[in-house]
Amino acid sequence: MIRLLPLLFLFLCTHIAQANEPHKATISEIIDGDTVFISPPFKDGNEIRLVGIQAPKLPLGRKNFSIWPLAQESKIAIETLSLGKRVMLSFGGARRDRYGRWLAHINVQNNDNTETWIQGELLWLGLARVYSFPDNRSRVSEMLALERDARQA
Repeated sequence: MIRLLPLLFLFLCTHIAQANEPHKATISEIIDGDTVFISPPFKDGNEIRLVGIQAPKLPLGRKNFSIWPLAQESKIAIETLSLGKRVMLSFGGARRDRYGRWLAHINVQNNDNTETWIQGELLWLGLARVYSFPDNRSRVSEMLALERDARQA
């Protein structure tokens, strides 16, 4: 048994490292200003909630739900920034929400080898606000600064 401990330790370290690596995918569908679908999916789902922000809401089939101001603009912005593009999803806290959606930061891989952080762009454009939880505060200080700058602009 003692001889197996180093192998078990190596297995766990490798598994943990792989779990924290960014996931490469393509944005295949936009639901609203903070929810997208990716392809290829994870083993158990492809719906991604952009962690740390809340964009204005669309009715999405809900009866008597009024569209929030700038909801269409927010959806169009995320479509323009990411639809059909290669992205890297990264995690900084809880990975799933109570609805089973993945909670991720999304960086678009641009043709010039730069990246565009979707949450940051939406905040900078004034099309989202910071919306964080105690179990997922990764990059919140950056997001609050972008939100503040957008409000001042």
